[in-house]
Amino acid sequence: MLTSAAPRLARDEAPGAAPRAQLLIYANTDLRNPLRVQGEAYAARLAAAGVATVVRREPGMVHNFLLWDLVSPACAAAADRVADDLATQLAAEATARQAPQT
Repeated sequence: MLTSAAPRLARDEAPGAAPRAQLLIYANTDLRNPLRVQGEAYAARLAAAGVATVVRREPGMVHNFLLWDLVSPACAAAADRVADDLATQLAAEATARQAPQT
């Protein structure tokens, strides 16, 4: 299992220490971007460890696009998609917590 939600700190030991869910957001899809390459490798490791993982790629966005929602309709739409992903993950987490333990 992964021991940290931070890609550079994650190790594959300590069973049960992995995060329950993860949402990774990328501002662009350029394969030369090391953050994308490292992030996608991390997402694959999370998924392999059984962590519910959503990867959201937002082509053409700058890295702080979530702060530009009042200025740019494209940024606002992207922020709405991120919010929907987060709401879905939070609802799934709430449902999992309410499920009877066996």
